[in-house]
Amino acid sequence: MSDWLTYTAAAERLGVSAEAVRQLAIRHHWPRRKLNDDPAGRVQVLVPDDFEARPRMTVQHPGEHPFNGRSTEGADVLFDAWRRERDRADLAEKQRDAATSRADVADADRRATEVRLMAQVEREQQRADQAELRADREEQAKDVARAKADAFREERDEAREHAREAERALEALRQTDEERRGKGRWTRLRAAWRGE
Repeated sequence: MSDWLTYTAAAERLGVSAEAVRQLAIRHHWPRRKLNDDPAGRVQVLVPDDFEARPRMTVQHPGEHPFNGRSTEGADVLFDAWRRERDRADLAEKQRDAATSRADVADADRRATEVRLMAQVEREQQRADQAELRADREEQAKDVARAKADAFREERDEAREHAREAERALEALRQTDEERRGKGRWTRLRAAWRGE
């Protein structure tokens, strides 16, 4: 039965590097999947149970001693390669965590800015509504003042007309009085006696 393993776990099982496992998965068309619940977003590969990794044959250069089976140099090289891969994976994970933290901070800043801007828009809308309400009230007050001014003008015109009529009546009285005084005393008495 095949097992789903991460590249690192498959590399430990097969005794090769994680990159070698990735190349084997591509070469042999092994199914791959990405776990949804893994925050690191690691990929798993379906490794057949009967698969055995064949290490590549090393090329012996002139002057090198052939591997005699008792040396641990090959194991040391593999261990060093594994350690380097592990360190690279740890570094990549730290970089991913740092990038995630930066993204979270940027997202929080964006949300805070959005909330601040929405509050500012709300305040400006309220100010605009209040200014419009004040303008309406002022316009109504102007209309009332205009109506009062028109009423005052009408009252003033009526008062002036009454004053002119009073002046005309007074002038007529003065003329009548002057005419009466221009007549003699006996003429006035006679007119009074006759009821004129």
